[in-house]
Amino acid sequence: MPKPVQQWTLNVMRTPDNAIRGRISVSGSPIISEANVEGRISGFDISGTLSDDKGRQLASFRGTVSSTTASGTYKDYTGEEGTWSGKLP
Repeated sequence: MPKPVQQWTLNVMRTPDNAIRGRISVSGSPIISEANVEGRISGFDISGTLSDDKGRQLASFRGTVSSTTASGTYKDYTGEEGTWSGKLP
């Protein structure tokens, strides 16, 4: 049975060098409800990590972005893999 797509609400800033930093709220995950997000956008590709407030990495992600949305795949610290989607601010 396929896992449901996680819905990510991103509250991030994009720097001039295409880094992203901020917070994320996650629905559909049994282990992550909120996290810090750091990553990079290159063209239409996005990748990065989610970490807790103590700096421990919770998950890594990859995906694609458009002007208003992003989606892709993640792998969390338990080894679970799945898909995510979210709207960009």
